[in-house]
Amino acid sequence: MFRYDKKLFILKDNSLIDTNAIYIRSGATINYGSDTIELPTVYYRFWSNGRVQEVYPGNKDCNIIVNNTEIGYIGYYYIKRGRLKMQMIETLNGGQTGLRYGLFDNGDIWFYEQRPETYYGSWNMLKWLESNNKTKWAKTTVDSLKYIKPTW
Repeated sequence: MFRYDKKLFILKDNSLIDTNAIYIRSGATINYGSDTIELPTVYYRFWSNGRVQEVYPGNKDCNIIVNNTEIGYIGYYYIKRGRLKMQMIETLNGGQTGLRYGLFDNGDIWFYEQRPETYYGSWNMLKWLESNNKTKWAKTTVDSLKYIKPTW
């Protein structure tokens, strides 16, 4: 269940997630049956207190909007046994939360694009799903990134 006042995860070091960078998915496609779908560019910005921001920049330059914490979607994350789990607020069906699962690889994050809600949020089910698409979110340093404490 999503709660604004939930106990937050505290990132103790930047070895898996770098809070001084953003993670961008760009030019990715996924397969659904016989269809290939191009996914929009999106980035995640992580804070050390377990908060995460998701932004679809469109045609805007990330260097300009990366310090605006008032745009995009918000959520929480935690890392357990080297795996990333996020709970995001989404505007689907009048507002709901969505789970995202990711794995770390050489500084980047690979997210499962077929969300596991239908599989009871299980990591074990994700591993066995042959058709599950993963997309790479590249760690990207942005020179204009400043520490800003989110108001959420």
